[in-house]
Amino acid sequence: VSKSDSRRGLNESMENYLARLTHLTLNEKNIGRVDMLVMTPGVRVLYLYDNVIRRMNAFDSLTKLTHLYLQNNLIERITGLERLTNLTKLYLDGNRISYVDGLERCQRLEELHVSGQRLGRDEELRFSPACMEAVGTNLMVLNAAGSKVRDPKPLMELLTLRRLNLEKCKVESIRDIEPVLMNCRHLQELDVRGCPFAKNPKHREH
Repeated sequence: VSKSDSRRGLNESMENYLARLTHLTLNEKNIGRVDMLVMTPGVRVLYLYDNVIRRMNAFDSLTKLTHLYLQNNLIERITGLERLTNLTKLYLDGNRISYVDGLERCQRLEELHVSGQRLGRDEELRFSPACMEAVGTNLMVLNAAGSKVRDPKPLMELLTLRRLNLEKCKVESIRDIEPVLMNCRHLQELDVRGCPFAKNPKHREH
């Protein structure tokens, strides 16, 4: 347990120390379960990347959390975020997620990173339209590169989106991404390199 800008006082109890932490670094600890986060209710930034976490079921007490780093774990579903209404950045790259939902209460989310999902040969990363609509008035960055996205149409609900990365995904036709281009009027950066339609020089004619 650590905090980047604070140390435990000489006579400070562990309970008080944990209660005032705002940054918690638990990456690369071979952690499979996180059951003690109730002792750190003030945490705003939580690093849990490069562990072996399978379930997102321990974050209810972290209502002040703004940044959550869960890259390179074994997570298959996005759950347990209902009370994280202050969350602005969520990093889930390199997990096993095939369906993006469970973010309906995270309406302050600005960045969502789900690139490099480790999926089976016939799996693809899909997005819940209702979930995208729920975060669509604030989300500005979505990175789903290398996650086998085939159908990007639900992303048309992301009205404030500025950067979208679908590099090396499975989008087959420019028509599949047209609703996003039409609806996401703040979009400034779109990366579709390596997608099937982008490999065809004729796609620029449509």
